[in-house]
Amino acid sequence: SKLSENGIPFSINMGEENFGEDLYKSFNKTSSSYQPNSDDITKLLEKKRLAVSHVTKQQSFDLLEDGWFLEKGKIGKPGVFSVSGISVSVNGREVGAWDQPLLESHCRGTVVFYCKKLDGVLHFLVGYSSEIGFKEDIQFGPSVMNLDNQSFQDLKLNKEHVKTIASYSQSDEGGRFYKSVVDYYLKEISSEEEVSLGDSHTWMTLGQIHALLPVKGNFTNEFRSVLSLILKHL
Repeated sequence: SKLSENGIPFSINMGEENFGEDLYKSFNKTSSSYQPNSDDITKLLEKKRLAVSHVTKQQSFDLLEDGWFLEKGKIGKPGVFSVSGISVSVNGREVGAWDQPLLESHCRGTVVFYCKKLDGVLHFLVGYSSEIGFKEDIQFGPSVMNLDNQSFQDLKLNKEHVKTIASYSQSDEGGRFYKSVVDYYLKEISSEEEVSLGDSHTWMTLGQIHALLPVKGNFTNEFRSVLSLILKHL
């Protein structure tokens, strides 16, 4: 085992090709030529947030497009999701009965978190995620994500240059979601593969991610879930 530069212990479960050692080095690197420091990363996020504004308005159901349906107690889009009104009665709770919405997923979600060694240091490919429910409008998210069977666009990579480090499937919290399952993947891109970022992603070391994690609203729930895949290598 080892201690990081700020005293955090690493057991260094090496795994395939010393991945644990790569994580240790990445954790101790809080700046790089690809992203100077956490303050600069925060400024990038703030700049993104200033350029986005979500506006909500009431809309007649008859004017909705793309196959929305309305049945008794249920509204949704075929093959994507539906929301049902549920009445609950239970003994032994502080409230004995209530009504609530329950979201049912009609597809299996996919979340991928890519990493790659840059200048000999492991970096993680972090995306910008914009959702109408975010108070901040934009948060840092996984590399790629598909939760609705419509928007999934994986990176254009040579599959021979990508290996899966870890994966798992997780169901969402059952009190609000029904049949909602997401497959999470941590994948490493080889040094041979060039990655074109555009303005939709940024590279971060594990040290930079660690510095930004305590700030509420910086990272999405999906990001935190997929990040947990590194735990067995620490």
